[in-house]
Amino acid sequence: LHFPENFTPSDINARNQLYGLSTSLADAVIASSDFVRDDIVRRMGASPSKVFTVPVTWNPAVQRGAEVFTVDEARARYGLPTIYAIYPAQFWVHKNHARLVEAQKITRDQVPGIDFKLVFTGYRGHSGWPIVQRALEKFSMAEHVLCLDYVPVEHMAALYKGAVFCVMPSTFEASSYAVIEAQLLGCPTMCSNVTSLPELMRGDAG
Repeated sequence: LHFPENFTPSDINARNQLYGLSTSLADAVIASSDFVRDDIVRRMGASPSKVFTVPVTWNPAVQRGAEVFTVDEARARYGLPTIYAIYPAQFWVHKNHARLVEAQKITRDQVPGIDFKLVFTGYRGHSGWPIVQRALEKFSMAEHVLCLDYVPVEHMAALYKGAVFCVMPSTFEASSYAVIEAQLLGCPTMCSNVTSLPELMRGDAG
């Protein structure tokens, strides 16, 4: 319903039928955020009384990784920059990497004395990568953005802890492991003010 371009017409039809049937038959429906809960009620006609929010939490393997893989080891293994922000997300268009690359250009132009870089994790085979590639070329940011591809879960804590902050500029999130994990690990976090993300960043959380 939100991103039909990511699905075939047959997939959309099947999901509409199966999700609607499942929702109507279920005694209770669990949503990952209030945003998703409200979406289910509004778009699927589910009774509000049987749709419950159970917030997503962190993957314990990420937290355990901090005990076995240090920031220094991460810097050596991945060639991490001295000053960087981390964005751990797959390269889907709605993840908004290209806009972040543009922001990186503005930041570096305004504060030229600080060698601030971005670190991306995620598979470059997804549909959003060519758009990111063009942004890197357009804004001459290729040497200031490090793309690590897939990173083992147990290494993620070190990447968060080594960063000056985590950034999540996505235009759509049902919830966000990255925002939750970063805050758990003491990494300052900045994110978009859309969909479920404000629920994760209430008050002065980020």
